[in-house]
Amino acid sequence: KAKSKTVMPENFAPTPEHIEQAKAAGLDIQDEFQKFSDYHASKGTQYVCWNSGFRYWLNMAAGFKRSADSKNIDTTECDE
Repeated sequence: KAKSKTVMPENFAPTPEHIEQAKAAGLDIQDEFQKFSDYHASKGTQYVCWNSGFRYWLNMAAGFKRSADSKNIDTTECDE
């Protein structure tokens, strides 16, 4: 039988895997978890697996961070 979707459990928290993933990507785990929690609470999101949902959130946040970082490159030393 397939698992049912649920709203985020009250005791849901980042796992050691999530913490390591965030650290490796240069993300603040507490900040990302707060944004994740607030976003999904406001939307009434239901997931089968909240751990997978948060892993995906961290992957997307890491991509956004890389994109933002690449736009902040100092070009004052460039010869044009």
